[in-house]
Amino acid sequence: MIDEIRNRRSPKSRIKVTYPNGDSICYQHAKDTVLEVLRRIDPSKYGEIKLETRGERLITDCVSKENEEYKLPICEGWWYIKKGANTDTMVYQLIEINRVLDLGIEIEHGSGLKVTDTVENPVPSKRPKSKVRVTFNDGTILDDERFLVVYRDFIEKIGVERIGAVDATNEIIWRDEPLIRTTNVNNNRAKLGEYKWFLEPRNTNEAVKMISLIASKCRIDCKIEKY
Repeated sequence: MIDEIRNRRSPKSRIKVTYPNGDSICYQHAKDTVLEVLRRIDPSKYGEIKLETRGERLITDCVSKENEEYKLPICEGWWYIKKGANTDTMVYQLIEINRVLDLGIEIEHGSGLKVTDTVENPVPSKRPKSKVRVTFNDGTILDDERFLVVYRDFIEKIGVERIGAVDATNEIIWRDEPLIRTTNVNNNRAKLGEYKWFLEPRNTNEAVKMISLIASKCRIDCKIEKY
């Protein structure tokens, strides 16, 4: 299952936006297209956009400490919170913004779209991405560039049924939610077993803490590192 997740990497999908006057935008990265669309909107209209991302306004003039690392500047005093949004999510965001503000734009997305714009002043990365490594007593090492892959590998290594049995006896809770549910109503879970949807970490720090919690509950002796 995990190998399938690794190998299911498709070409990067882009977004193209065309205005009624024929002007179009298509950047290499979908987020830059979204930002350009937002920058072409009068800031006085931002308050009409009610979209939220994990408890915070998508377009905001006040960023919480929790979401500080996810903010992207639109204009003076306004930010776009890109938190866990893939291209499909950003397309939905643009569709809703277009509906609310009646921009009259046409939105396309796909990997075959030709790049027509470049970012003049790209936002620099604040820090290198950290990674997670789990080392078991039997010598098995779980290590990957993506924390979600390590998290899912860890669950597969321990065994979905074993974790499920422990959870059934003493429910494992994270972020005030059960670790395992039989459905994915909030779209924040991965299906890692028959009728078992596991809550997913949002970042590297959470991955370390969630893996540590599961290891503790299941009495697994292993070394969990963030590096």
